[in-house]
Amino acid sequence: MNIKRYVCMLIAILSISGCLAGEEYARKVLGVSTEDLEVRRSTGIKKNFDMDFDSCFERAQEVLKDIGAYIYARQKWNELIAIYRTEKDTTPVGVFFSAVSGKVTEVEVVSPSSFIAEEVSQKLFLGLEGKPIPVSQKEIEELEKEKEEEEKQKASSTVDLGVD
Repeated sequence: MNIKRYVCMLIAILSISGCLAGEEYARKVLGVSTEDLEVRRSTGIKKNFDMDFDSCFERAQEVLKDIGAYIYARQKWNELIAIYRTEKDTTPVGVFFSAVSGKVTEVEVVSPSSFIAEEVSQKLFLGLEGKPIPVSQKEIEELEKEKEEEEKQKASSTVDLGVD
């Protein structure tokens, strides 16, 4: 009887002190923890989109599937979609959502790998903008060059009226 009491007290003390965070521990063991992504949230690549939170969240899932990402956690309550880059490349990537206003949503992409965060964010952001998603990094770079050239042309086409 005394042994059961001591065991129960030990479990209660460990649970209260946080030593037995069962749910998060189980996620870590299974390889689907989002804790590391949540810690990195403020360091991600951010962009605002002209769509409400729900539409943005749903559209992002579609785009992530289109780029071959493996979604392992959808936590709308936590404003998070957690993915692996692919089913074979299990580098974790977190996509966080924040409603800026009723019609604007901020999307933030984080990962332990800054290269992968950049790659996923570029493709995701293009998809959320309704633009074609490039397949390779080379295609992404070509699109960026085209965008820079368009901006240079717009800047050079500014007319100087010569009025002082």
